[in-house]
Amino acid sequence: MNITTETPGVIDLTGPVDYGRRFGLSLLALGAAAILHVCARAFDPSDPEEYANRIMFWVLAGMLVTAVACSPLHSARQLDLGRRELTETSLYGRLTLRRRRWPLAYFTIIVLRHTAFTGEGGTSFSADVGLKPSDGGPILWLRSFPATEEGLTEESRDFARRISHWTGLPDPSRGAA
Repeated sequence: MNITTETPGVIDLTGPVDYGRRFGLSLLALGAAAILHVCARAFDPSDPEEYANRIMFWVLAGMLVTAVACSPLHSARQLDLGRRELTETSLYGRLTLRRRRWPLAYFTIIVLRHTAFTGEGGTSFSADVGLKPSDGGPILWLRSFPATEEGLTEESRDFARRISHWTGLPDPSRGAA
């Protein structure tokens, strides 16, 4: 995503999608599902124990095929300053499934959030930038940035300042510097 200080027409908030990597992982999962299907057919269906193994292999193969079918799903968000609206498009690969639009007047303020995630590899942090709707509904998160334990990053604050500049919405990061 290339963000400049001048006012652009349409800003892609999603960034590029790596279709090659998604396609490669989908082929790998589909190949594993095919191998599981062949293995499942090798079990004798008249033997109850082997029949249970056969069903288990088919369930695993079905889960992999479902993962392949869902892998191209993603959302793209664009800020259209000419129309003064935010657009979220749900895509399957390059096919549009659903498009939602919100006028910028629907939002009251830009929101910044510092989040910690604890997992097996330790704790990781993110700084998220979103827009708060005027009706009190859930915040629409626009972008997430890697962060540190200390708090928000300058990159996330800069993104919030630019969104504020382009939309005219109040920016809470100005007092947090």
